[in-house]
Amino acid sequence: MNFLIHTGSGIGDMVQKLPMARAIKEEYPDANIDFLTKGSVSSWNVNKNIIECQHYVRNLYWYNSQSKLHCLKLLFQLILNHYDYGFVRDGGIGHDGIAPSFWIFRIMRWSGCKKIVGYLKEHVDIYAEVPDRAHYLERDRLTLKATGIERDLKTDNIDVTLTDKSILTSLNGTRKIIGLSAGTNAYTFIENGKEIIYDVKSWSYEKWVRLSEELVKHGYDVILLGGVKELNEIHERNINIPENEHIMNFIGRTSLKQSLALLSACSLVIGGEGGMMHCAAGMGIKTLTIMGGSDYLQWRPANGEIINLNYECAPCYATRRAIECGYHKCLENISVSMVLEKILSLKI
Repeated sequence: MNFLIHTGSGIGDMVQKLPMARAIKEEYPDANIDFLTKGSVSSWNVNKNIIECQHYVRNLYWYNSQSKLHCLKLLFQLILNHYDYGFVRDGGIGHDGIAPSFWIFRIMRWSGCKKIVGYLKEHVDIYAEVPDRAHYLERDRLTLKATGIERDLKTDNIDVTLTDKSILTSLNGTRKIIGLSAGTNAYTFIENGKEIIYDVKSWSYEKWVRLSEELVKHGYDVILLGGVKELNEIHERNINIPENEHIMNFIGRTSLKQSLALLSACSLVIGGEGGMMHCAAGMGIKTLTIMGGSDYLQWRPANGEIINLNYECAPCYATRRAIECGYHKCLENISVSMVLEKILSLKI
C-alpha cells in the first residue's frame, strides 16, 4: 500500500508526523510512505535532513502554487506513485476568518489518491472526527483510526546514529548538559495580499544568557542552539554570549544533523515551541517548552513539560490578535527565575 501524508513546512512539522508514519509501517510493513508539504527548494534542503534520520518515510515532496513547472513535474511523480490514501494535515482550516487554502485537496485529487482522509467533510472521502484543539498526536491517532488503523503513536522516531555525531567531540566536561534552543521562526500573516511578520514564540536572548549563567551556578553545562537567523539577530542587538568551559555556544555554527547530535547529549532541552523542541521530543529527550502565543493543548512537544501563563488572550499564534498585541506579556512575563525554578523541580 502507498500513503501520502500532508505536513507543515517546518522541521517540527516533519517530526510531528513521524509517529503517524511509524504506526502505518507497523500496520503495513511493506507500505511506502511519502510526505508532502507546501514549501520551496530551500525548505526541502533543510527538512530532508529529518527524513534522512528516520526509518519510516521514503520521500519528501514539496509544492508551491507559484512554482508551476515544478508542480507539473511533482504531479506526474505523484500519479506514478499510485497512492491508496492521502492524509490532509489540517483540513485546510483557516484562522480568524481567513479563507482556507484548498491546494492540497486539488493536488491529492489530481494525483489520483484513492481515498483522501481529513477533517473537512465536503473535501474528503474519509472524515476523521477530531475534538477542537486536540493535541497533534491525538489528532493523528484519530485520523488513522478512521481508516481502520488503531495503534498507539510512538514518538522516539529520530535515529541518533544517523545524525552527525562528529560534533560531539567538541563537548567538554562531565557535568550534565542542558540544551537551550534560543529561537523559533516568526509567523507570516497574509492579509489583503500583504505579509505581516510577527513572533509570539521566542523568549528574549538576554533571558537565555542569564538562564545559562544561572544553570552553570547550579552545576550544569549549557549548550546554546540556534540557526543563522538567531546568530544575525544576536549580532544586530549587540548581545554578548559568554563562552567558557561550561557555556558552549553553537548558534549559527552547526548543520541540522549536528544540532540533532548535540540534542542527544542533553539531559534536558529548553526552548520556545518550535522545531528543535519537537526534535528533542522525537529523540526521547526531556523537554521544557516556553509556551507563549502557541496553543499548548495542540502543540506542546510530546511527553514534555511546559511553562504557560494561561492568559485569556492566548493562544494567538496565526491569528490577527497577535498582530494587534503591542506587548507579548505571555512571553515577557515569564522570568528567568520562573524557568530556573521549574528546571530545578524536575531534578535532572
